[in-house]
Amino acid sequence: MIAFKHSFTVFLQFMRRDLFASRAHFLDNIFNYALIYPIVFGVQSAYFQGHANFTHPNPMLNTILFAGNILLVLLLFTYKQNIELLFDLEGKRYVDYQITVLSPFLVLVQKIMFTGLYAFIISLPYYPVGGLILRNYIDLSHTNWPQLVLILFAGSLCLSAYHVLAAVVLKRSTDIGTLWSRANGALMAFGGFWVPLWAMKKYSSVLGKLVFLNPGIYLTEGIKHAITGSNEYLSFWICLPMLFIFTGLLTGAAWIRFKQRTDCL
Repeated sequence: MIAFKHSFTVFLQFMRRDLFASRAHFLDNIFNYALIYPIVFGVQSAYFQGHANFTHPNPMLNTILFAGNILLVLLLFTYKQNIELLFDLEGKRYVDYQITVLSPFLVLVQKIMFTGLYAFIISLPYYPVGGLILRNYIDLSHTNWPQLVLILFAGSLCLSAYHVLAAVVLKRSTDIGTLWSRANGALMAFGGFWVPLWAMKKYSSVLGKLVFLNPGIYLTEGIKHAITGSNEYLSFWICLPMLFIFTGLLTGAAWIRFKQRTDCL
């Protein structure tokens, strides 16, 4: 019990340390990710793309186009936060100090949880802001808000674990371009950012099966289902547990590599 209390106290101290370190950029992040991005993506997806693709713009279809863009927002933010671990492993190695006062596994979990919670908070205004600015083009009237919030939380946590894994797998910071060209690009392209799951399944049975290995599809499909309630998209009750399952798998994979990088076998 004493060891548990000590670990929990240190875990919270590291959370507080990350919160303190992030304060300087918090307002900038809110401005960029919670205001600028929903306006830019809303105008691009719900206004220009809606007019370009449909003779008579359909607010629900515009909303679906807009909804998938959250994948890029969360990818960019969790990448920005968690790739710092790669630079730390290359340089000052603050993480070496952390694993002397807290279980290495809990150090990894703390990084995933902090960025996941941070990304979740940043993403919360995304749909309300988009709906408010472009209320004639984005239809949120059918939205199940509790489901939407839970999917955003699970998706934020999952992509945080994904980028922690990326940070410990990449050998050096010069490999970051490879991450985006070989992994993150595919994660977006086949994660419902542009094309929904039903379309991929309709036109390619092979791709329609492989795409279930992409955690991004559960984020975008879950959000589209929560916003529209349509059976065209994967159910919330499938997407939410799958995002947590992927979080566990990605965390486990990151832990294996993290032990090797920090020599804490």
